[in-house]
Amino acid sequence: MSYVNEVEELYIMDNSPHANTTITTELSNYNIFYIHDGENKGIAARLNSAAKMAYDKGFQWLLTMDQDSYFTFGAVKKYKAYIHDFNNKETVAAFGASFSNTENTTTIYQEVSLLITSGSIINLNVLNTIGNFDENLFIDEVDSEYCYRSRINQFKLIECATIQLQHQLGENIIARSFKSGKLSTRRLHQPIRIYYIVRNYFYVRKKLPTLSAEEKKQMQHNLWIHLKNNILYNKKRLLVIHYAFKGYIDYKKNKMGKLNR
Repeated sequence: MSYVNEVEELYIMDNSPHANTTITTELSNYNIFYIHDGENKGIAARLNSAAKMAYDKGFQWLLTMDQDSYFTFGAVKKYKAYIHDFNNKETVAAFGASFSNTENTTTIYQEVSLLITSGSIINLNVLNTIGNFDENLFIDEVDSEYCYRSRINQFKLIECATIQLQHQLGENIIARSFKSGKLSTRRLHQPIRIYYIVRNYFYVRKKLPTLSAEEKKQMQHNLWIHLKNNILYNKKRLLVIHYAFKGYIDYKKNKMGKLNR
């Protein structure tokens, strides 16, 4: 409800095994299209399906949202106005919102190196130029890979810094550092997500060899943080280790897409 009044059509892509017909009932007053086939086809495939539906109907921009994300009141209307006023929009692969505290931010636009899927507004003309989201990834690194590829092809990523998105990345806990003893926030994931994080990290590095050394170093650092936090603080650490190794082995075997458990 934080954005449905600001879009011309709403595509609900349902990856769950059972249809959620209450969604269509609750949103019956809006121009919605509910897509459900009982399969979990991953994020990339659903993004591509939605993008094709929108592009075939003549739309140029696609707002992509996770099921648990929402905007603050009035943010989307302002977001659209910012995009309308941006010069050379054709050079922008995607606009993004901020999911940090933006109360004291005065900067409207800032060029960034990465955007997350949720809260991004995708330029469908650019997507059709550089190619779809990579369905080999299934989940994790889907947005990052698209951002890397956009910049390799000389398209920009612009964050609208005053547009705030409410979004949760994993499960956050407060834990004490084994090294310093200080308390800090740690982000944890279900063990199977570690499988995709590890496998897709190696896949993306191999797929995009022209990434800068600095970006590769940052990717490696992010992977290490994920592994360290989940091995040290996740109660399912043995499963975390199992899926981390399996992710690397499947990468070496070129086994991509959905993990068949």
